Amino acid sequence: MSEEREQIINDFIDSGFEGKDCRSVLETLLSYSMPSADVSSIAAKMSVGGRNLANIADIPTDQLMARFGLDEPTALLISSIPDLIFAYRDKSNKQALYNIGKACEYFKETLASARVETMVACFLDNSLRVVNCEIINVGNIDSVGVKPMKIIQAAGRTNSKLAFIAHNHPISGAQPSEADIAVTNTVKQILSHIDVRLLDHIIVSGSGETYSMKRAGHLPLVEPVN
Repeated sequence: MSEEREQIINDFIDSGFEGKDCRSVLETLLSYSMPSADVSSIAAKMSVGGRNLANIADIPTDQLMARFGLDEPTALLISSIPDLIFAYRDKSNKQALYNIGKACEYFKETLASARVETMVACFLDNSLRVVNCEIINVGNIDSVGVKPMKIIQAAGRTNSKLAFIAHNHPISGAQPSEADIAVTNTVKQILSHIDVRLLDHIIVSGSGETYSMKRAGHLPLVEPVN
């Protein structure tokens, strides 16, 4: 093991990722996943131009391999960062989202650490308890799109017929854009084709405000009841 690589690993053992910038985090991950590579130069190239971990993790795995010389397992590891973070944070499964207020609180907590716009889909059982909640897409600081196939795949992993979607506005208020309203209608249509009912679309601002599409009249105002 080179002296530089040993120092990187020892720093991680001592203090984890606390206080580390994007490049340092990448150097640590690469030190473990690509032990023979020049991790410092690869990490520098990946983080050039102010890219953060969210920007990098959203690059398709084939492009991570082609642009930065990562091997496939490392590219998959980098791409899985948002899912790993979300899986760790998602300690609230089995909560009952029986009204709009409860749903707003749930998604405020779920999206609390997201620094870029992130969309999640949450599927419920007939008692309105959460059975699965997944990241559907990670966007940038002020926008996130919808990926229909990911929503369908997420729904297919459950037998749920009820769903919420939610996303955050990290640098603005919770008020929806025209695109947010259009996304609500798109997702509602996508889910209706597989017999899943969209209960609401919740938006969470960077300051913790919430906005319910149902409460605002963009979805039928019928409260879920237990």
